Amino acid sequence: MFLLLRLLRESYLFAFQAIAVNKVRTLLSLLGITIGIFCIISVFTIFDSNGALLIRKSIASLGSNTLYIDKWPWAMGGDYHGGNTFQRPEGKLEDMKEIQKRSSLEEYCAFMVQVNKTVKYHK
Repeated sequence: MFLLLRLLRESYLFAFQAIAVNKVRTLLSLLGITIGIFCIISVFTIFDSNGALLIRKSIASLGSNTLYIDKWPWAMGGDYHGGNTFQRPEGKLEDMKEIQKRSSLEEYCAFMVQVNKTVKYHK
């Protein structure tokens, strides 16, 4: 046990002596590590903000006076936990007609249906 403690003490003394003797190399190493970490954080920040900007642009492309109703959220991720999304009802044409009837500012209205199916030609 004593030998292990003595070995650790000598290793630390050797490391601190090397740092003290090679101040320029130590400074350059710390500077390189700092710049590397800063670059990685910058790249991740740019990509994260770019993704949020694309979502904002896609919503803004609908217009400032657009009402969009869907069972599913725009983007799943982040703080989204799902919750009762599967229990929400699907939109129906009658729902759109009711919104048209109650809306006083509505000019245009569209109902969209999305179905994922495999289409085959000449079985």
